[in-house]
This record gives sequence, structure tokens and C-alpha cells, in this order.
Amino acid sequence: MAETIPTFDIPDYNMPVVESKIAKLNKRAAKLGAEPIQIIVVKKWDKRILLGDNDDPAQFIGTDDITTTTLQSVKVIPVTTIQIIGKAPKLNGWTLVSVAEPIENGTLMRKFPGVEIEIPVEFRDVTPDRCDHCHTKRQRNETFVIHHENGEWKVVGRNCLADFTGSSNPEAIADYASALYDIMLSVKDDERLGSGGSGGYYSAPMRSFLRMVAIISGREGFVTATEAYNSENHKQATGKKVFQMFFNPHGGFSSRAERVKFFESITDEESERADNLVNAAMQWGKTEFVDAEENKLSDYGHNMKLLLAADYVRIVDVGFVASVIKGYQRYLERKQGELTYKGFVGEIGKKITIPVTVKKVYPFNGQYGMCFITTMQDDDGNVLTLFAKPEQKMEAGVYKVMTAKVKAHDERNGNKSTVVNYAKFI
Repeated sequence: MAETIPTFDIPDYNMPVVESKIAKLNKRAAKLGAEPIQIIVVKKWDKRILLGDNDDPAQFIGTDDITTTTLQSVKVIPVTTIQIIGKAPKLNGWTLVSVAEPIENGTLMRKFPGVEIEIPVEFRDVTPDRCDHCHTKRQRNETFVIHHENGEWKVVGRNCLADFTGSSNPEAIADYASALYDIMLSVKDDERLGSGGSGGYYSAPMRSFLRMVAIISGREGFVTATEAYNSENHKQATGKKVFQMFFNPHGGFSSRAERVKFFESITDEESERADNLVNAAMQWGKTEFVDAEENKLSDYGHNMKLLLAADYVRIVDVGFVASVIKGYQRYLERKQGELTYKGFVGEIGKKITIPVTVKKVYPFNGQYGMCFITTMQDDDGNVLTLFAKPEQKMEAGVYKVMTAKVKAHDERNGNKSTVVNYAKFI
């Protein structure tokens, strides 16, 4: 997956803070002979914040403006959208490719900016006590995956970097490389509107976050970071926008009143659709990434495997995690073709457990009352039919794991389908 250069919307009063951080990091780069980090200005614009009755105008740094039709106070905050461009140093033929960061359920591979090479699968299970050079087993907060121009790969600790880079100060190299990642987290704090203050490394509940992604994308469409960057009307990436709802004072809205109005506007039907979409997307993500064989996953897939297995989403991971909704929707688009009727599933009278995609749902008023004829298709292209109770009604496109009893094998006009009953879905 091609690397997307992130953008940051920095209030102009915080730009000196960002520039100072980059300047300090570039002093390290100069000592190491590494390429300097650049700040690329993408665009400058004014963010208008409509203040509610309970808002303290002093909380926000900006120009007062009461020229709106509602005569409410507005703060006009000049904002600069920037990109941060930098590369990890390449010394003595070795390139620092990634930090191997241990988390609760595995190891995330945090590639350094400017690195496009895929990390070999065998390095994804790196443990914090591994160093291919000194072989000293001790707990480390991070290790480094490095690559030589002759094709050789190594995992090394901080202290052993000197033997590979030829530098007498491996700590400086490691600190600089790690700072390229950490600076992104730091600048995230500088995006906050208001009188300043560190936001910390927040995390949001996984399913709550994805549920709101589903609702927002259902109303506005899903916006990727690349689409937001290329937009002319200051679009915001969906994942980033949703994360703000948890921690920004206004939750990404112009005022608290607007935030309350938005949540009150969510209907029961919309909420149920979002819950179903999240459940289906998480099940798809489990099949696509979590349960997949590691050697068949890209670097993106490996990180998704770990992130989707967690209970919370960190700010640095919002783009990754939110993409499971878009990825599942694209998967559905590919699956929306004609039914294939490939064959029968299971034995009559026996239970089956199988992932299915709901293709069609028809209401039917039979002798036992209203039901819904639900046509489904498994991942192998086999068609299954269920006469679902009203409480089991689903929408076309839902992807779930079904446990059911095979009632019959039906064939009409050469089309084979499996009729099931006593179905349960997860």
C-alpha cells in the first residue's frame, strides 16, 4: 500500500511551536549527515468556530466576529495545513527501516518516513528481547529493523547500532529515527484549538469509534486522508474527524450546541444500520486480517491484524482502523454481482457454520405470518436461503457468520441452493 503523507491543520498561533520542534530535530540531522526535515505548507485558511451560550470565548485564541445572521460570537482562527517530510538516516550502507514497537497482542511495525520497502514477514514477530548482533536477551522498549543496500536485514537494539552505522553515537541515531515517528504524535497535540495545553496520547473505544465512522460516512461519504488533502473545500479525513468527537471540546463541531444537535439527530434506524455495519466490518476484518496467515499479509495487513484485535484506538492509528469500514464496503461492492449457484452446502439435517453475505431480502406473508426470504451467498459462491423471522431481518450487503441447520437442497432451473433454518448470526 502506497504511503500517504499525513497533513496537520495547525492554528497559526501554534506554528512557532511546531517550527521549534522541527528545528531542534534538524540539529540532530545535521550532526548525523541526514537529510533535513521539511515543513511543506499545503494551504492557509480561516477556521470559524461558532460559540454557544455556555462557551467561554477566552478559551479560544482568535479574532472576534459577530457578523453571522444569528449574531452569535464567532472566533476566526487562522490555520495552516502542513506536511512534514523527513527520512531516516542511511549510514554505512544501512537504512533504518522501522521501529518494532511491542504492544499487548503483538508487534507493530512503525516505518520511518520515506521508507517504501516491504518488511519481510519473519520480522513481524520480533520480541523486545531480540538483537541479531549481540544476542543479549533483555527487555527493550523498542528495537530497530535495518536493511543494507546489499539486501541483508537485521534486528538490533539501540546500543548495537554503532557497529552497523559506523557512528560513535548510536543513541543519537536511534533518538533521531524514533523522533521522526514521535514528532507526528507531538504535532497532533499542536493541532488542538484553544489556549494550548497538551492533549496527551488519547485512545478511543474501538467499537464506539467505528460506529461513529459508520454514521459519519453514511451521511457524508468516507473521506480518506488523501482525499482530504486533495480537496479544495477543507474536507477532513473521516477517521480524524470522528476521533475529535471524543476529545475535542466541541467534538469537531463549530460549537457544543452543534455537537448536541448532531447526536440528537441520529435515528434508531441509523444507529442500528451503523451497528450492523460495524459488526459486519469487524467480522470481515477478522477474516481478512486477524485470522489470516501472516505470510499472506502486507505490512498494512499486519498492522491491521494487531490494531483490530485491540479494544481501543490511538490517535496515531485512526486512519488505519477507520479504513476497515471503507475496506468492507469495497469488498461488498465486489461481491454484489449475480448469484453464482455453485453448489450445495452441508448435509441435510446437519448443522453448518459459515460466513455469508446477504444478497437479497424479500418480505413474504405465509401461513405462519410475516417472514423475510433472505438469500445469502458464502465465500465460495454457494447460495443459501432462509425464511427469516421479523426479528432476524437483515439488509442486503451484511456479512456475518451463520450457524444453521440444513433443511433441504433445492434445485430449480439448474440453480442449486441450500435451504436452512434455526439460524443464528454473529
